[in-house]
Amino acid sequence: MVSLIIPFYNRAHIIEETLQSLLKQTSSNWECVLIDDGSTDNTEIVLDQYLNKDKRFRLFKRPEHRKKGPSTCRNIGLENAKGDYIIFLDSDDILAPFCVEERLKAFQKFPNQDFLVFKMNTFSDKIPDLKHNNLNERKNEDWLCNFIQFKSSWQITSPIYKKDFILNLKGFEEDLAVFEDLFLASKVIYHAKQFKVFTNTDCFYRNNNDYFEKHKNESYILKINESFFKLIKIYTTTLILNENKIYRKRELKDALVKGYVTILNAYIVPLFPKVKSNNRLIINYLFKNKYIKKDKYFRLLLAHNILKKCYNIKGLGLFRIINRLIK
Repeated sequence: MVSLIIPFYNRAHIIEETLQSLLKQTSSNWECVLIDDGSTDNTEIVLDQYLNKDKRFRLFKRPEHRKKGPSTCRNIGLENAKGDYIIFLDSDDILAPFCVEERLKAFQKFPNQDFLVFKMNTFSDKIPDLKHNNLNERKNEDWLCNFIQFKSSWQITSPIYKKDFILNLKGFEEDLAVFEDLFLASKVIYHAKQFKVFTNTDCFYRNNNDYFEKHKNESYILKINESFFKLIKIYTTTLILNENKIYRKRELKDALVKGYVTILNAYIVPLFPKVKSNNRLIINYLFKNKYIKKDKYFRLLLAHNILKKCYNIKGLGLFRIINRLIK
């Protein structure tokens, strides 16, 4: 059986489409573990019709003493899951009707894998029809470096995990308000003995105006900056310092520096006056822990100081200068 774990907060307006996609599954071998993160709307009323009619739907509430956020809720779901396999599903995403059936069949074919990954497509309004296809493996890449560089190779719903495997890794990092899915992907890649990645699409990620507006929101950008520094430290202590091969450790460190450049361009520069102190801490941390050499350290410091003094001055080609320095 598959346990589908769905955290939610104030999703009365959208969660039904997700739940309906579960009821349309061609396999009945699933349960849905719903975790309320403290909703104040009428989501629970919407859920009542599902809870009362189908015992496969189960509802839990995050205790007040536990940290708010999707990571905690997913871990609560994991703690209460009864299935042999785990899929993490967001409250606005959709499964193709054959998703559960095909993923279970894939594990029958490859029983020794710790987890399997399938492709997730985006949608805004209408979900395209999908056909069953034979399993097609994706060309192998350096999946771990991809995630550390923020080149996410798959989304949160794409994998199906053996429950024992994901439980042994203690699920999500609850201290991360953002990037919790990215770190989980990195952690499972690092620790898995075997896994496979397929090109077959069987789920959909909602990509509408809410998604784009969230990434423009100042409070969200501030949350990204705070979480990114935490993520660097977690990567260091849990993955990179534990890597025994010197060349591989260097590859992972270089990947994290590239990830920092991505975050710098996308989320630090646009809100620099409010995150400059955090950025300076990150630069110092990267140098102190030998992610960057002295010349890179001084170039990043120069870029930081230029932004500090000239951020509000227009017409200097400031961002072009910064990009040349941080490459």
